[in-house]
Amino acid sequence: MERIKDFVLMEEEFVTNQERLKPQEERNQEERTRVDDIRGSPMSVGTLEEIIDDHHAIISSSAGPEHYVSILSIVDKDQLEPGCSVLLHNKVLSVVGVLADDADPMVSVMKLEKAPTESYADVGGLDAQIQEIKVSFLLLLQFLILIMIIILGISGTPSHPPGAL
Repeated sequence: MERIKDFVLMEEEFVTNQERLKPQEERNQEERTRVDDIRGSPMSVGTLEEIIDDHHAIISSSAGPEHYVSILSIVDKDQLEPGCSVLLHNKVLSVVGVLADDADPMVSVMKLEKAPTESYADVGGLDAQIQEIKVSFLLLLQFLILIMIIILGISGTPSHPPGAL
């Protein structure tokens, strides 16, 4: 009898806790919805260049120019650091979020910061390979012409080459 009483008490406590937590989950969902509404749907990605103060930063957008923008209060400021990717609102270019840095560090090392000044002419050393490719192509072209003449019976004279009307 004592075990049944303990079980019923435990069940009542469980039901009470569930009823108490349900409004909390609904409030959390409402708050998430409000934050998403504040962020808005049209967004773009930029790179944080410099943090000016707690509410402002300089970012560079994918279009190229740098902008002085505000940082919304919903953004986790601990994750903000120069070079990180941030989510920007399209109309006002406010920072509305920080994107997880899922880029491989090896890729960022290989990122081209500025164009090289050397050209292919400066490198050189491929003259022999270029000549081999030209000779191979000409031999293939001559072979195909010979096949056309033999198989298709196409013949021509210098004044009327094959295919001329």
